[in-house]
Amino acid sequence: MTTFREAAATLYGTETANLIYDSVEWTAEVAFRGEITAARPVILAPIEMGAYNRHDGWYGPRKGQAGVILVNRHHVGGSDWFNIKDVDSFRDVLIHEMTHAYQTEVVLKWNRPKFGRGPHRHESWFEAVSFAAPAVLGVELPRSVWPSRKSVRVGGSIQKENRVGHFTEVEFTHWPAGLRKAIDRAQPAP
Repeated sequence: MTTFREAAATLYGTETANLIYDSVEWTAEVAFRGEITAARPVILAPIEMGAYNRHDGWYGPRKGQAGVILVNRHHVGGSDWFNIKDVDSFRDVLIHEMTHAYQTEVVLKWNRPKFGRGPHRHESWFEAVSFAAPAVLGVELPRSVWPSRKSVRVGGSIQKENRVGHFTEVEFTHWPAGLRKAIDRAQPAP
């Protein structure tokens, strides 16, 4: 039986297949401590797949099976249809989508709720990100720094404001790059 790495090598070439599956295997085995599998299809889409021409990647859950990961044209393409444009950014997309896999397959145990404000603003996302953060970013993200907003009155209307000492929903949504930038901003200059 052909492995996903071998199939990717046929489609994208050995170097690209190795980049994909070395990254996916590291994420599954190190960041998620073997709780999800790296044996899943990763599809490179040099054209836009998804709504609004804005998605970097996509995770497609399949109940009881390792979900598909798609990486969009923002990271793939150019003169060679399947060229990886920026390796670090590409890896971040794979980590982000593997985090959705962990969120769905482990944290939620395939019982995906109606997310209301989306999967990135659900407590299961914060939990999944926090689980991988020590390996990916080298920091712990305890519940005490997860996004938390409070209602404040401004000029007669109620607005939501992020609590001091907490990361924002936007920073968690754009994991790992968004949190990496926020952590770097918080570090004192040498």
